[in-house]
Amino acid sequence: MEYSGQAGLAWYLPDALIVSDGEGRVLWGNAAAERLFGLPVSEGLGRNALDYVHPDDVGLVANALVSVRAKEIGTPLEVRVRAAEGWRLVEVVGANLLEDPEVGGIVLSVRDLTERRRWEVARDEVSRFRALVQNASTIIALLDAGGRVQSVSAAVTRLLGHDQELVEGRPLAELVVEEDRPALADALGRAGTVSNQPRAERLAVRMVTADGSDPVPFELQVVDLLDDPTVNGLVVSAHDVSELRRSLEQLAAAQAELVRKERLAAVGRLASMVGHELRNPLAAITSVHFLVRHHLDGAGGAEVDQELALAERETKRALRLVEDLSDYVRPRRPNLAPVSLSPMVEELLRTTPPPAGVEVELDVDPFTFSVDAGQLRQMLTNLVSNAYEALGQGGTVRIVARPRRHHAEIVVEDDGPGVDSTVSDTLFEPFVTTKVRGSGLGLAIVQRLAEDHGGNVTLAPRTGGGTAATIRLPLTHEADGAP
Repeated sequence: MEYSGQAGLAWYLPDALIVSDGEGRVLWGNAAAERLFGLPVSEGLGRNALDYVHPDDVGLVANALVSVRAKEIGTPLEVRVRAAEGWRLVEVVGANLLEDPEVGGIVLSVRDLTERRRWEVARDEVSRFRALVQNASTIIALLDAGGRVQSVSAAVTRLLGHDQELVEGRPLAELVVEEDRPALADALGRAGTVSNQPRAERLAVRMVTADGSDPVPFELQVVDLLDDPTVNGLVVSAHDVSELRRSLEQLAAAQAELVRKERLAAVGRLASMVGHELRNPLAAITSVHFLVRHHLDGAGGAEVDQELALAERETKRALRLVEDLSDYVRPRRPNLAPVSLSPMVEELLRTTPPPAGVEVELDVDPFTFSVDAGQLRQMLTNLVSNAYEALGQGGTVRIVARPRRHHAEIVVEDDGPGVDSTVSDTLFEPFVTTKVRGSGLGLAIVQRLAEDHGGNVTLAPRTGGGTAATIRLPLTHEADGAP
């Protein structure tokens, strides 16, 4: 649409007038707009009006430009704009004339409030307080006795994207997720139960956003000032606690990890001591078994042979426990070298074959990455052995390996009975096991080795039944074509 140089009397009005299209691009401005912004209108044509708005107020104005399309006259806004003399405080009111054939745009009336506001702030504490409320980072709302919003600060737009004018007159509960509305109703009801002194009710709620994105956690404080003739309402302040919540969760996770490492260090010291004290006696017992069997040379009969065999098996089991203890507490610094995973898995299955009735399926992508080969072999052996034991009389073990963007992912899964989700997180702690016979160190060793590589290991239920153990290790050396 073409505009004449002066557009009639509008050119001479004392307040700045700007016409923009539906996207906020400047179509026309009057002489007052030229004086306010310090440049000819011709230089501003086609530019977005938001370019002249203070960064902290851009969101407020952008939402107003959207909401005015559904109205005849928009909500007056007090914002800062970049003018010829620096940032100026102005009042902006929009009129929707997009369908008017003579205008075809949104008419913005811009009135400079800077000097008047300076006078008001110096002389009028009410205006100062209003400015503080409008610019506060906390949502401040005044409700009537029924919980409807009478007025609300501009933070409701900045934090949640809602139009102030559209929020006013609606129940505050409509801004809260449905599950939290009963708690809000209780807090509003309790706020006025104590006379003499206003009582503050606090509660945590999740508030909905205008664009339908994830609800935002807020802490609300409700104060009953219905008996105050100046206020005559419930004052609600809502503080966005999403960053605080994230910080607390990170702190809790860090504290839990510190406690876990301290506990594991104590267990490690105990394991080292026990292993050292058991190793020599067990070696002596093994030697005695050998000498006794050699001395008898079968003369003791079948019953003696069975008892000796039982003693030897139990001694070997105790020795394996000592070796597991040594593996768990031994300091390890991975000796990284390029390893091709597929041949390693095939070799592992030759040295640790499946028992009768158990089948193994391989889905291993060919790729190479830097890892300590011995430690990776031990991790896989422990997980594969666990999978064999979980299947009992028969089933399928599946080994899947993929190079991801930043890590190698190796999954050992079985279709056995699975692991109770309530104990899965504790199975990585030393001496915790669900087996009748077992040291409870297999998964603890896998976790320590994975962490020594800068990776991790997890247990999860497998779709269709069973358990999937997943190792993730940094992919520092990958084959060409890896995703």
